[in-house]
Amino acid sequence: MLKNNIKVLYKYRGFNENTLSLLTKNVHCFSAPKYFNDPFDAFIENTTTFNKKQLKKYFKNISNGINKYKTNDFEYKLFDEEQLDTTDFRILSLSKAWNNQLMWSHYANNQTGICIGFKIHQIAGENLLKCNYNDFILENEPFLKLLFDTFHECYIPVGRVLYTKNRIGYNILNENLYSRILMAKSLFYKNKDWKYEQEYRSVIPKENLSSHLMNDDERSLIRFDPKEICEITFGLLTSESDKKTVYDIVKQYENGGNWIKFYQCKMIKNKFAVERISC
Repeated sequence: MLKNNIKVLYKYRGFNENTLSLLTKNVHCFSAPKYFNDPFDAFIENTTTFNKKQLKKYFKNISNGINKYKTNDFEYKLFDEEQLDTTDFRILSLSKAWNNQLMWSHYANNQTGICIGFKIHQIAGENLLKCNYNDFILENEPFLKLLFDTFHECYIPVGRVLYTKNRIGYNILNENLYSRILMAKSLFYKNKDWKYEQEYRSVIPKENLSSHLMNDDERSLIRFDPKEICEITFGLLTSESDKKTVYDIVKQYENGGNWIKFYQCKMIKNKFAVERISC
């Protein structure tokens, strides 16, 4: 997971009930991987095989976590499952770009939605989102707890997705399978065909999120201060009534949300591209 200092990351949204909830209740929606639109996403193939000698060494070094294994001519394969279980992670996906035409079409309902820009904070070389600390069980997240104890704010890391040709495999001999940190890092790899998304992700284990907001099998909601919204861009085809709805919501923020910059997408003459103007 490579670091790249940035100031703003974007969320493309169609104009719907979930988008209104994001703006009115100020909640990020972290999704379970099984609901992603790419079945290969978060599919970490279990490639672990080793011989009898290696198996004995492994069991000598680890005291728990192995539930089952099977033998075949002295070759041992951990787990009967084809892939490692990532269903208990929750992922927030953002993009580095506000002007990607495919993203506007796929995630903002054919340019009729909006693109929301969130502030990104840098601490110790990490890109971070600021969220509500009450939505986390900080004792289960040492890094987040350290940040909170130091800065009295809750920050969560955001990492750049890497795009590759081949799927990611996981070999327990080379990695500590039971380290949630290493497991989470594997969730930052996607098929190179998705490179256009310029995606950044925040990955949190479901068990480390409190349950007073929605935290079910499909998604988890995490609150943020509306001051973390720094930009809102309207699509080429966003209706005037939907724009008015967004303006009216923002006016309810402290000081009328006067820190938020509004933009309107506009076609660039003679190009398949957009620019944006202040509005």
